[in-house]
Amino acid sequence: MSALNHAKAQLLSVVAALDADELRDLGDYFNELVYHKTNGAAGSAPSENEENDGRARVLEAILSDLRATVGVDAQAPGEQITLPQDSNNFDGYNPDTTVHVDSFLYTDDDLDDLVERGEFSRNYCTQCGSHATRPLQFISHSAGQHQLMWLFTKSMRGTLEQLAEEKSAAGAEPRVTVLDVGSRLGAVLYMGYLFAPPTTSFIGIEFNPYFAALSSSVIQKYNMTDRAAVMQDDVRNRLDLLASSDVVIFHNAFQCFVNRADEVHIWNLVRAHMTRPGQRIVAIPSLEVQFAECGVTVRLEGWVREVVFDSPEELEETLEGLDGDEVDDIRRIHEYVVLG
Repeated sequence: MSALNHAKAQLLSVVAALDADELRDLGDYFNELVYHKTNGAAGSAPSENEENDGRARVLEAILSDLRATVGVDAQAPGEQITLPQDSNNFDGYNPDTTVHVDSFLYTDDDLDDLVERGEFSRNYCTQCGSHATRPLQFISHSAGQHQLMWLFTKSMRGTLEQLAEEKSAAGAEPRVTVLDVGSRLGAVLYMGYLFAPPTTSFIGIEFNPYFAALSSSVIQKYNMTDRAAVMQDDVRNRLDLLASSDVVIFHNAFQCFVNRADEVHIWNLVRAHMTRPGQRIVAIPSLEVQFAECGVTVRLEGWVREVVFDSPEELEETLEGLDGDEVDDIRRIHEYVVLG
């Protein structure tokens, strides 16, 4: 098959999954792309803005696919999620008035749109039939788009590029591996593939077979297999990945899914196998908070050092254009470098 016919076949598979509005957007994008290719300098590459627009369109197509598959709560069939009863993070949360909403799939604006269409409510009635209502409580098991965009384009971008350069200088392939523990829908994998430096590869390890299969299918559909993959397994069976990965992300991966004793055991395994100086840990919330919640006695001193911005002003520059809630979410992201 010629390169052109192969491209046409791939395009048809993408088009088949789009609705009319998405198809029109894709047509507009191709018209712009063809114009710049044929009217610009011969062989010129797309501009940065064009590339960003293309990434945004791919992301929106992925979100559309996932929303149609899993719904607002983004829970697997038969999944059991338990809110810890003695947790500061979930203090005051009542299972009867707590709603699971996936922050990667739905921003606050998206939820407002659903409310306007009568497909979602932010409140519950304390006395059926009355106007006495209270706000529902929301929890998410995925990082939000704004958190991951900030992480891969601002906070960690320089670190990822530096790690690749160090490998290249040492004569190794400049490939940086990011491991996402408890990858669920694959948010870290998609956002990382689209917005992190192209020398970065992503591996998700996901215990739930439904989510592992779902995210693997998305990676296949959107041709991300060169730098993204999902393994359906328990992280306790893949301690080699903890040791070999350059960056490991823990987005509150255990608290609602394993019992307290297992959570403590897992964190002790993380401490025992992440000992290579220079490895990075991204924790949401901080390791201090996650350890305190489950009673882990691992000492951070001597094992890791938190990476912070050089000045408050430098941090504030990266937060421009974000609203207060988004800033609060981003301040929950903590990066550490392993000392040994």
